[in-house]
Amino acid sequence: MLTKITPKMVEEYRDHRRQQPSIRYKGRTLKGATVNRELECLTCVLDLAVHRQYISENPARAVKHFNELRERPDKEMLTLDQENRILKAAAPHLRVGIILLVQTGGRTYSEGFRLRWDQVDWERRLIRFGSDVKTPGSSEPLPLTDLAYQVLLKWKEGLGSDSP
Repeated sequence: MLTKITPKMVEEYRDHRRQQPSIRYKGRTLKGATVNRELECLTCVLDLAVHRQYISENPARAVKHFNELRERPDKEMLTLDQENRILKAAAPHLRVGIILLVQTGGRTYSEGFRLRWDQVDWERRLIRFGSDVKTPGSSEPLPLTDLAYQVLLKWKEGLGSDSP
């Protein structure tokens, strides 16, 4: 019954779920992020129960979530060899995109792949990603490296369309 659910029961559920094996990754337990999503779902359901006055307060609100940052793997940079193997295996249009993203500081794919030729300042060798970017600082013009400039120039000459 809803009225019998306590914060302690929700904590026990959280801890039990965290210890259960992952279906996708054999030999691992569920990640804290997975359990946190389940707790959020439970919280929403219990919020509805409070709203409809089935219970007076939401017991899941008192339960702490797992710290997801601790479970994330450390970021690793690609080695030059890895980058070259990726570029060699990539289709031509993806190769251009990958080089552009790498050479402009790891832009998000949506920023890089929405680029249009009118956003490239060929004389000053700059790219202006526009206002539809992830962070305000991302809208600042970026200088093109020699490699990025040459790749874009070659792509434009071979393509002749409205966007890189």
